[in-house]
Amino acid sequence: MTNGQGSAEFKLSQWAASRPVAPSDVAVDRANDALFDGLICMIAGSADETVRIVFEGAQKTHGTGSCKVIGTDMKLPPASAALVNGTAAHALEFDDNFLPGMTHASAILAPALFALGQIMPVSGQDILNAYIVGLELHARIGAAVNPNHYASGWHATSTVGTIGTAGACAMLMGLDARQINNAMSLGFSLASGTRLQFGTKAKPTHAGFGAHNAVLAAFMAQSGLDGQSAFVTGQWGFRDLYQGNPVPGAEHRMLDDIGERWAIVEDGLFTKRFPCCASAHFSLDGVEMLRRDHGLRLRNLKSLTAYLPNPQFQNLRFDAPTKASEARFSMSYPALRLLQNGKVSLRDFTDEAVAEPLVQASLYKIKRSQTSPAPVTAPVVVEAEFTDGRTVEVTVSSLVGSPAKPLSPGQLHTKARDCLSWAGMGDKKEWVDQFRNLVRVGRFADLFARY
Repeated sequence: MTNGQGSAEFKLSQWAASRPVAPSDVAVDRANDALFDGLICMIAGSADETVRIVFEGAQKTHGTGSCKVIGTDMKLPPASAALVNGTAAHALEFDDNFLPGMTHASAILAPALFALGQIMPVSGQDILNAYIVGLELHARIGAAVNPNHYASGWHATSTVGTIGTAGACAMLMGLDARQINNAMSLGFSLASGTRLQFGTKAKPTHAGFGAHNAVLAAFMAQSGLDGQSAFVTGQWGFRDLYQGNPVPGAEHRMLDDIGERWAIVEDGLFTKRFPCCASAHFSLDGVEMLRRDHGLRLRNLKSLTAYLPNPQFQNLRFDAPTKASEARFSMSYPALRLLQNGKVSLRDFTDEAVAEPLVQASLYKIKRSQTSPAPVTAPVVVEAEFTDGRTVEVTVSSLVGSPAKPLSPGQLHTKARDCLSWAGMGDKKEWVDQFRNLVRVGRFADLFARY
């Protein structure tokens, strides 16, 4: 490994240090929508038991500070505020997905940047630019190790996401190329978290600890702590240790068309409209099609099968969930609720709702079947057999909430209303709406001063 300036990682850091500006209005609009979505997910998650536990632990270990903890009147130091708010953003599985990094990008980037934005003289535009660069770092670092990294069991949000977010934080803090490189290298040393924790309270802390560690790494780099420059491609680096079956060409994938091809424009993000694992959303779109176009309801359903690519099949581990944390990683439960009510909301994901007798007695009707080991975005076939003997099959090739089919303003409004209502924060709507147009915010910290 090397501490020199010739590594792909250092060149990536030089690009970030040049403070590249948003390439287009599309990029700015998507970044603003993503940060807004991240905020409302933090608000919804702030009421979750896991977040309360993490907040209590952060108070005991980190003391008080100057950064707001969403959903409370309390303040913590920046890294620990990012920890609690990041856990909240991911707690209810309502936050976005970013396929190039295979990360829940906004659940780790937004809490980290929001924390720093409260203690630095930066504008809303600065926050947007740091988000766009951070997203690009997620994509570039993720490209060096995925899909094998994720397939091996790592949770990329807390590995790839920590490293890329550390770079975004360092950029927002005005650090130079060497310091940004060091921040990401230290982020690599702090990167951890596996998919083993899906369905447990530990899972949402991956976004929280990732945001915390990204802020921590950036401050450490600012203070002079260094690390190896080639933290991805060098011997014993991220690629060697975390990739599973290594694929050559990491340097090329990290730097190809840097500054010309932007992930936020070319790839975009997937914004959820259902508060559950993204792997269920293809199936849920299919269930909605069957309900809308063919009259499928729970009362006339004999059986329903979703034919899923391997990554989706593996993530949806709970066919007969008995509690909310399991139901969020189930295909059968949200599909049942969608058939029953025509929607899936946060109020469907309580232990009491999951335990309802009719629900538990009907889950057996809805099954998942594993197809060939296709990519996570491969089309999903959903087949329903009606009680009258009919069989209907639909294919879902692109998701509602994807760049090809973005959420409508009405759908995003419905989601925001659900999040605010769930957290008992309906009175914060006016405050939340100020985040809809960050380019007009001259001093970002003023938004939180008005919280």
